[in-house]
Amino acid sequence: MSAGYERRRKLKPRKLKSVVQEASQDLEKRRYAKTYRRSFELPWKCLVAYADSHGQQWWSETLIEGFLAQVEVFRETLPKTWFAEEGLNRALRVLREHHLYGCHEIKPAHVTLREPLPPFMEHDVTAVFDYLLQKERYSLRSILGAQEIRLRRFLKHLHDSGTVRWNQVTAERVLDYLGRFSRLHPNTRCAITNCFRRFFRGLYVLGRIRFALHEQIPQVRQRRGGIQSDIWPEDEVKCTLDAIDRDSVVGRRDYAILLLFARMGLRPVDVRELRLENIDWEAQVLEFTQSKTGRATRLPIPLDVAEALADYLKFGRPASEHREVFLIGHAPYSPLAWRNNFYAEIQRCRAKAGLPPRRHAGAQALRHTLATRMLAAGNPPAVIAGALGHRSLDSTTVYFRYDVENLRAVALEPEEEVRHA
Repeated sequence: MSAGYERRRKLKPRKLKSVVQEASQDLEKRRYAKTYRRSFELPWKCLVAYADSHGQQWWSETLIEGFLAQVEVFRETLPKTWFAEEGLNRALRVLREHHLYGCHEIKPAHVTLREPLPPFMEHDVTAVFDYLLQKERYSLRSILGAQEIRLRRFLKHLHDSGTVRWNQVTAERVLDYLGRFSRLHPNTRCAITNCFRRFFRGLYVLGRIRFALHEQIPQVRQRRGGIQSDIWPEDEVKCTLDAIDRDSVVGRRDYAILLLFARMGLRPVDVRELRLENIDWEAQVLEFTQSKTGRATRLPIPLDVAEALADYLKFGRPASEHREVFLIGHAPYSPLAWRNNFYAEIQRCRAKAGLPPRRHAGAQALRHTLATRMLAAGNPPAVIAGALGHRSLDSTTVYFRYDVENLRAVALEPEEEVRHA
């Protein structure tokens, strides 16, 4: 007999309307969006209507089973999206948990669906990624996550085609699969190919395969200077920031995030993982460890960035046990998804400002713009590399491969203060 059943037997009977009212008040107390609350409340309303029509006012599993058996009657009168199987089960689960415990569990957001794999593959994927994380010092969680998604798709393809042992995998099969990406950008193909090479090298090192399959997969050279990112004129940066609604919670958050990109040149992963203890308000500096390089970094906070952070933390950030500075804008208030590169947020702000679309209009473009403006202001490459968190000056010089007209367009006036000097 399950623990849940034992718990129900000891509970006093409760009226269905009382459970529904309690659950609805809890959703509102947690500040769920109104449209999201309706996806719960409409199925509950139909459940109450079903109970009234059958003369039942007490909560019971029998009542729920009868409602599910006749739910098609209500599907015809309400939008289909509110009665999708997943949404209906979620709404009933929340009610059941309120009946049992007086509250409902907050499920984690932004969970990436993973391809199911046979046990031998599942075990080895975990072992290889542990090896990469510990031995090869891959500390950037987003890169590992993206690689795992690609690998799982490939391994699912192998399993579906009859692979039951690693020694059945040949270089020809791997190269045939990689041929699907031949039309992608060379840098993208380089990342995918390196992902596969690392995985099979991990299998070889751990003794899962007896031959060095990774050596039979040719490397794809990355074009270091091939990425052309748009440099924003200063008036575009200003218009984008001015278009953000700073009276809203999400607006305060997005304004602070865009300033971190435009004024300090932080990477998206460092913004996502920025914690409250990383801000030294007395010294007006950010102290954090870069996720990409693993280096401890200390950067001065410009005045406008400090004001935006203070405004968000004081008037915008909801109360939460999480230590990350930036949280999602609706309940449950959890940290930003690890795959969020803020491209959608930046594009939304540009659209509000009435600016024309750009091919490259993400956080990286703002970093490029900052680096170019600092160069035009006479800052030496070493200073720019330190501000952007580069370990090598070779990485910084990629930002400077633009024509004179682009540099002239973003050049600072002589009297303008450079905050990164």
